[in-house]
Amino acid sequence: MNRRTAVKILGLCFCTALLAAACGSSDDDSTTATTAAPVAPATTEAPTTTEAPEPSDTNGGEETTTTAMATTTTEPLPTTPYRVALLYPGSGNDQSWANAWWDGALEAMDIASNVTVESVDSVYSAEQYETQAMSFAAAGYDLVLIAHGAMGAVAVDVAEAYPDVQVCDAPIQPTEEMAEEQPANLCYIDMAQHHSNFFSG
Repeated sequence: MNRRTAVKILGLCFCTALLAAACGSSDDDSTTATTAAPVAPATTEAPTTTEAPEPSDTNGGEETTTTAMATTTTEPLPTTPYRVALLYPGSGNDQSWANAWWDGALEAMDIASNVTVESVDSVYSAEQYETQAMSFAAAGYDLVLIAHGAMGAVAVDVAEAYPDVQVCDAPIQPTEEMAEEQPANLCYIDMAQHHSNFFSG
């Protein structure tokens, strides 16, 4: 597996996480990696069997049975606008970390037409992340996604300042203490990117 394939894998991981955040919510207040499916499950009506009326002379006295076909419908994706702010180091075309996140954002917007992602690249310091994240949260964005694993403290500050905004930081594998103390609107995403790093060399 080459480096570009690894980048695509990371992008798909982001796409799944983003769609899960946009399309569903968890009953648990403390959220770690998001794994909910982006599309609501299909509902299926069971087939029904109806006995025909008593046989008459026209059908030769044979019984007839009619079976209705099962109907499967898939619920549509949400249509309410869902705005996402994506902050990362690097640029969206660097064929590396930021590129993977931007590819995932494009895929998410392609799958769910209600999702809009506004990205800010070349964000490196904690001060820059906090300024950008607070600004998007104040503007009423639904999700602020910080793609920098060293910005856990920034993510907590933003989540506490704006409890109605979902804030996620990645990649982080939270400790038990972090998970217990995190605000209800904060999540961590651990996409196990070390696997793709291993394959890409």
